[in-house]
Amino acid sequence: MADTAAAFPARSWARLVYRPGSGIIQALGDCDRVFGASARSLVESRDPLRLIPARLASVLSSGVPESPILLSFGNLTGVVVPFAVQAEIILFEVEGQGDRTGFPMDDLGAGVLGLDRAGMIRLWNSTMSEMFSLPDESPLGRSIESVLPPPLLQSWSGVVASALDGRQVRVEIRPSQNKRIEGTFRMGGTGIVGTLFDTSDGFEIERRLRTARRMNQTYLQAVRAGIVLFDQDYRLLVANRAFGALFNLREGLIGMPLYDIVPRESFAELEKLSRRLFDGEQDALSVTVSYTDKDGTGRSVLQTFRPVRSEDEESFMVVGVFEDVTDQMNVILEADRCRASQEEMAALMKAISNSRLPANATGLAEQACRALSATASAIYLFEPYSTTRLAGCSGSWSAFLPDDFSELRLPPSVWNTSPWSMLTGPELGLLRGRVECCCVFPMGQGSANRGFLVAGFDSPEEAGKSLHAGSMASDLIRSKLETSGMSSQLEQMTYLLEKQRRFFRDAISMFDTPVAVFGEDWRVLHWNRAMENLTGCPAETAKKRSSMVIDMLFGPVGGVASARRIARRGLSGGAPASWEIRRVDGTAVSTSWRMARVDAAEGDVVESVTLLAGIPEQPCSEGDSGALSNEGFDSLGRSLIRLVSARSAAQLAEALALAASGMSGGASAVVEIDSPDGAVRARHSLGSDEDTQSWSSFPIQMGSVQYGSLMVDGVSHGALLADFTRAAARVIENLDETSLGAVVSAVFAGAGSRFAVCDHNGKLIDADAGSESGGRRASATVAQFFGVAEELAVETIRAAIKQGRSAMDDGRGGTVVMSSLGIPGGSNVVFAWKAPSGTRLDLLSGHPLSGPSGLSAIAAALPGAIGRLRDRLQGISRLLAGDDPVRPEIASACLEASALRKMSHYMGLFSRCLNPCDGACRAGEVLDRVVDLCVRRGRRPPDLYIEGDIPEIDIEPGILTEILDLLCEAGGCGGQVEIRVRHSTQALMASPSGRSGMPLVQFAVSWRTARAACVPLGEALESACRGVFDTGTELALAGLALRMCSCDLSPGEDGLSATVSIPRI
Repeated sequence: MADTAAAFPARSWARLVYRPGSGIIQALGDCDRVFGASARSLVESRDPLRLIPARLASVLSSGVPESPILLSFGNLTGVVVPFAVQAEIILFEVEGQGDRTGFPMDDLGAGVLGLDRAGMIRLWNSTMSEMFSLPDESPLGRSIESVLPPPLLQSWSGVVASALDGRQVRVEIRPSQNKRIEGTFRMGGTGIVGTLFDTSDGFEIERRLRTARRMNQTYLQAVRAGIVLFDQDYRLLVANRAFGALFNLREGLIGMPLYDIVPRESFAELEKLSRRLFDGEQDALSVTVSYTDKDGTGRSVLQTFRPVRSEDEESFMVVGVFEDVTDQMNVILEADRCRASQEEMAALMKAISNSRLPANATGLAEQACRALSATASAIYLFEPYSTTRLAGCSGSWSAFLPDDFSELRLPPSVWNTSPWSMLTGPELGLLRGRVECCCVFPMGQGSANRGFLVAGFDSPEEAGKSLHAGSMASDLIRSKLETSGMSSQLEQMTYLLEKQRRFFRDAISMFDTPVAVFGEDWRVLHWNRAMENLTGCPAETAKKRSSMVIDMLFGPVGGVASARRIARRGLSGGAPASWEIRRVDGTAVSTSWRMARVDAAEGDVVESVTLLAGIPEQPCSEGDSGALSNEGFDSLGRSLIRLVSARSAAQLAEALALAASGMSGGASAVVEIDSPDGAVRARHSLGSDEDTQSWSSFPIQMGSVQYGSLMVDGVSHGALLADFTRAAARVIENLDETSLGAVVSAVFAGAGSRFAVCDHNGKLIDADAGSESGGRRASATVAQFFGVAEELAVETIRAAIKQGRSAMDDGRGGTVVMSSLGIPGGSNVVFAWKAPSGTRLDLLSGHPLSGPSGLSAIAAALPGAIGRLRDRLQGISRLLAGDDPVRPEIASACLEASALRKMSHYMGLFSRCLNPCDGACRAGEVLDRVVDLCVRRGRRPPDLYIEGDIPEIDIEPGILTEILDLLCEAGGCGGQVEIRVRHSTQALMASPSGRSGMPLVQFAVSWRTARAACVPLGEALESACRGVFDTGTELALAGLALRMCSCDLSPGEDGLSATVSIPRI
């Protein structure tokens, strides 16, 4: 110590007294220099340990040490002396110690540990704390057992005892799983000095090496390939089990020479390649060796060799890998064989595709021989109306094969066995002795058989390998034969189709009638010269500007959508549609059109095209030999009225005479009809009654039955009148069943009301036979019939024609109601009947027709009668010539008859609502009927949703079914309709039947696309009288019908829904 003191003289000192819990209670000396803090601040500080050096603070933080502790850090040296409850610290600042004596402890990379003889720690550097991850408090003065974990296989007491005995003790400590610390303890001075090193990195490397060795050993024994290590003497140094199994050896391989283990072929290649490696070649070398095993099995082994340098770097060893590749080699050989077979088959397929049978049959037979690996082959083809003849052959039997297949004397089964027949022995027939096995491949079955492919083989095994290929070849030959026939037919069909196209184009161009053809996208495909003259638009312009053509032709009727609806009627025989088109120069032309959708070939595809053909509606000129005079038009219009209302033979005769005179243009017409009451004769003349004495007679007969005759003076349409008399015969035969006049008469007679039918001038056409006037008279007027003034009757008729319905007072407490119906040519027919006093036109209740014998009878009779009226008008339209100007007018009358039929339908519905049947109705049954109606009419059924139980409701099932079907029809044929049935807490407002306040069941009907909203009832009735029945009108009429049944219909404001409310039972 004296030497140390002399070497490092003290510069300053400090003395502290420290008591745990109280801090520093006394500070003396040069504290400012030693601690960097004054003595007062040390004593007064609440946490004085942070003001003193960290090494001293770590010693004092653990409390008062058990024994004195020597300190040396930095340039400070001192001692900590423990007392009972406090410790005294004396520190000296030694000059030069900070430069020379600080590194032995804290700057060393190894941990340094000093123990006294009792095992207490007296020396501890910072590396020890880092290695064992100990906290900052100093372990000085504590036993080593309380600080460090015990060493492996030893105890600290044993280590201390051994070191005190003078032995050097090596220890290994495992603070954690992946950490290892090794050290040495020996005697030093009066205590023990231990030096410890962190060898965790080396420990991890060793652990990984051990794991790798175990893994390599496991892999070496687990792989299927044989692995060996041998030296230059070819002695085995390492070998796995797979190597022994490969060469049928199990144990005792190490040390054996390789030439005693592997086959001769294998060792020869092994020696050749390994010599190259021993001579210094570094690349891996491999070779595949094939040999025969001891049991006669062929085997292929892939041998790969790689050099390995020994540890002394002076010699080489070789690693050999032996893989059994027998299966792979077999697969490769089989793949090569299949590839060669496929190439032969591809060549055969190409030859079949390029051949012209039967001319190239011999070449195909030769190609089939090679593709099937056969010794011989032959092709027999079926000749129509003959036998199956030899077309070509190849191979060993070419010289003796018969021409006829049946002469081969093969079993009959070959004719109907598919896809092949394999024959051997006696089954070979004529081929026996030529081949060992024969395969017959039919080209089709039964009547579709085209021939046979026959192939000969040396053995059944060889034949079995070629069965599928032979079947494929026979199918290809059959397909080639069929394709050749189909190609010929296709060429012929293509030629005929082209001729048909040319005929179609030429025919359209030749027509004097305007004709146009439109494609699926409404582009113009054909536009003949007559259409050019009608529209003023050349064909080239029409084809280039389809949108202009669509606007010109279909713009006046609503565009393409309306054109599609017209085209749906097709060629069903209905009346043509008439509208005005706009020419290129801006003028309008009224034309009657027919449209139809047909499938036609355009180019290389078949598409649906639209045919449009029309006839301009031009007024007849005086010079036109086929035109009718004005008086003829008038008589024809009146005759149509009388024809549909005639209910006796006399009335029908007058109507036929009037129609024949107007239709033929003759001066006079005389009709004679044989009736049960005797012969009836009627005559009608145009202008004067003078005859030209040029009479033409036409019999009125059907088949062999003659009903009368027609004579016309000055006839100009003989063929037309002949057709007219045949149609008249059919009318006479069914007069009692088809007469609208008879039906209306019966209806009004049942209602107890008088009726009459007149023209627009008030001239009486027909009347109730039991009336006071004695029935209809030719010179009577409707005013005379009802006993009113002529001026009042004419004024009422004009109001009825203008408004659809009107009424007048007969002066005797009664009301005469009149209703008008438009007739082609601008004429009108007026129906008049007497109603009770006080009847209002806008009310249905209270009228005699509302009773069961009135409106119900009309509802039952009118639809059929109006349908027959429409059929008659269509029949007359067909009798007229194509360019006759009367045809468009009759077509319009047909449309008006359809509207009248719609009106009669709603009359029947109102009648049923006024006189409903008693009884409850189940909502489920009504919905089933609605779905069934939609399916039968080609509409999509509605989606049904029922909330809660299925209720019973107070309405006639037929009425509700009809209303719901009407609402489903408003959704369109392809539209999606939903019906939701739900219970409602609301109730009807005041009801005529006293049902207000009853609980309701609601049928909510909705559409995906908006429909027309419901129009007011007055507007709907006006539209119905005009014959216009759009969606809004029908919804309003349906609502009126429901209100008659004490129910309700509420259309949605958005046009997407309507709700039917019905009282619940």
